[in-house]
Amino acid sequence: MTGYQYQSVLGAVAAAAICILSLRAFRRRKLSFSLLFAWITVAGIVGLTPILSWLLRTPAAKIGVTPTGIVLALATNLLLLTLFRLSVDVSSVRQIASSNTTQTAVLAVTPRRTPTSDVLVLIPALNEAGAIAAVVTEVLKAGFDCLVVDDGSTDNTFNVARDAGAMIASHSTNLGVGAALRTGFQFAYEQCYDVVVQCDGDGQHEVASIAELVARLRSLSADLVIGSRWLEGGQYSGSISGVRRKAMRTLSWYASRAVGGPITDPTSGFRAFSSRLATASRTEIGNHYLSDTFELLIRSARAGYAVEETSVSMRGRVAGVPSAAGVRLSLYAVRAFLVAVLHLAPPFGGRSPSVREEQGASDQ
Repeated sequence: MTGYQYQSVLGAVAAAAICILSLRAFRRRKLSFSLLFAWITVAGIVGLTPILSWLLRTPAAKIGVTPTGIVLALATNLLLLTLFRLSVDVSSVRQIASSNTTQTAVLAVTPRRTPTSDVLVLIPALNEAGAIAAVVTEVLKAGFDCLVVDDGSTDNTFNVARDAGAMIASHSTNLGVGAALRTGFQFAYEQCYDVVVQCDGDGQHEVASIAELVARLRSLSADLVIGSRWLEGGQYSGSISGVRRKAMRTLSWYASRAVGGPITDPTSGFRAFSSRLATASRTEIGNHYLSDTFELLIRSARAGYAVEETSVSMRGRVAGVPSAAGVRLSLYAVRAFLVAVLHLAPPFGGRSPSVREEQGASDQ
């Protein structure tokens, strides 16, 4: 076997190993999607070595092969495997740091109050100082407890929300909406809330619709009720880009298949969660864009949780900017779709009892 043939075989083996290991690491949440994409790309390039060797067989025969070719092939593959191991370690450290930060935020909730309602309205916020006070005021007037998770804002969001009367948990750095949900769900678990309603802090969600989300969740014994602006009876007065709308249509099609019924607004951040689902997902939600909406929906449906929609009215955002747009939004949508289709994100654990159900069982 010639040196180029050795190089081809070793390249193909390394490419296959990288693909398998990177997909397993990503599925176990030890590797970010960006690094997964990078490693799959590298594996693809390395895997083309046999084809390139075949195409270049005539020039190779003319110039001959030296042991250096095999040595370089071995060195290259060892380097690739080493870099892969390093990338897994880096992603694991980031995930651990994120988990520690969210846990610290729960412990530091201020002011921590005794629940006055069995419904907690959870508001993830990033630089929403211009709108957060009005949202918090509306939530409190509606009779619900309110927790704002300040996800590393660089403006005055923390003080504005606190002065408006909300309980506050704060991340020292921006971790993403997924991390903010984990913080809020952990707090809801510790305080034994029966329902958690996610509401944006930018003013686009109608607080008056929270009661409808909660009522539908309870009447249908559902675990997740999504507030849809596109369902019949829903309204949306804001604007939406063509790229975002096309991405949402694709995600809606797949979400409907996973749930077994029509899902029109899979990226909606206006949702009600049962304590069962909030408890099961409080340590599982990823930090990346769409992991907290589309991926959470898919994983919940696959685990057997009941997912429903109800029509709501939404406005254009009062303050802040979208977390993703344009090309970045398209890449995130492609990522989310591939994760769902390839089952790279495992389902949450099967339906678990709520905190109240656990306590009732222990009292018997």
